[in-house]
Amino acid sequence: MGGFTLNGYFWAVEFVDPMDSLLIDREGDHTLATTDPTDRTVRISSDLTGGMLLRVLLHEIGHCALFSFGLLEDIRRMARPEYRAEMEEWACNLIADYGLAIFSAAYSVLGEAAIEVVPYRIEQIMRGAA
Repeated sequence: MGGFTLNGYFWAVEFVDPMDSLLIDREGDHTLATTDPTDRTVRISSDLTGGMLLRVLLHEIGHCALFSFGLLEDIRRMARPEYRAEMEEWACNLIADYGLAIFSAAYSVLGEAAIEVVPYRIEQIMRGAA
């Protein structure tokens, strides 16, 4: 089991059996990964590999960031109650789908200095998935 720290919060990462009940999300659906802010743990299906694993992990880290930096309060303030969960998922998909492109663009502009912009853990993940 590994983990990472965001804004002083340590988040554990566990790979679990794909059929584990821990992969049931807040809507009651079986999913590829879940993030539990109560015990600050990301649980990911052990079946995931390669690009899909990276995308799912980035999505879940998005949930961790929203919690760790107090951004869920902004979503609650700006979105109607019926759209809050969808808005949170949209934000996490933005990170998962476009985060690597954004970080790569920063790297192309800043070169080696991008390490100050690109989170170290994300860079490690990108190297491992390549």
